[in-house]
Amino acid sequence: MAEAHEADRLPRLGMIAPTLSVTYSLTEAGGATRAVRLGEHVGKVSISCLAPSDGLGVEDHAP
Repeated sequence: MAEAHEADRLPRLGMIAPTLSVTYSLTEAGGATRAVRLGEHVGKVSISCLAPSDGLGVEDHAP
């Protein structure tokens, strides 16, 4: 549990920045899940749910 807490704490402090490797649309969520389960990605996988187009999603800049 301590390791998971530390892994969450470091990005919030801005000490590390997770890499976003790919973004899927909501209709491609099944493919995103498959890629994660099979280890076919490097970094974070994002599913865009509410953004009308690329680059218009919500960003959390909180420390």
